[in-house]
Amino acid sequence: MKIPTTLHLHVGQPKTGSTTLQKALLRRHPDIFYLGQYVPRKGPGNCLSEEIYQLLRPLLWDVSAPLDVDHSRQQLARISAAAGATGKVWVGSWEGLIQRPPAMIREMVQRVHAVFGGCRILLTLRNPLARIPSEYLENLKSHFIKGVNPWMGPLPYIDIEQCFIWPPRGSIWRI
Repeated sequence: MKIPTTLHLHVGQPKTGSTTLQKALLRRHPDIFYLGQYVPRKGPGNCLSEEIYQLLRPLLWDVSAPLDVDHSRQQLARISAAAGATGKVWVGSWEGLIQRPPAMIREMVQRVHAVFGGCRILLTLRNPLARIPSEYLENLKSHFIKGVNPWMGPLPYIDIEQCFIWPPRGSIWRI
């Protein structure tokens, strides 16, 4: 049984179009076996299924625990066959992976190599000066539409100066 030879990981920084990639391209492309992020499941990794999470947990998230390479390869072969993913490009997209210490990232890549045989990383970056207004506009939109943030009070929006004051004035945040 042929198993994937490379795991492709999108590990973009926040506010770099990750959600657009996840919704519009990765989960819809017919030649991609998309492992996760944009799924309704809550929990570490937000994988497409619990089986995929159990395969990837020791490779990507729990890198301090010992890795059983043979067991992981068997899991990989089972998942690939059951999902009809043989011949497809395996892709996962998790922003949080890039926000780890370099030693953990090195260990993660070494583990993926040991099980898959290869690892390709797509890292998306954004000019920090362009991120600030983008973050503000996203918060403005979600606060205005959802209205679920009690710290805003009755306001449908807040101006940009207040957006960067933490904790917000009049809030009841407890630390």
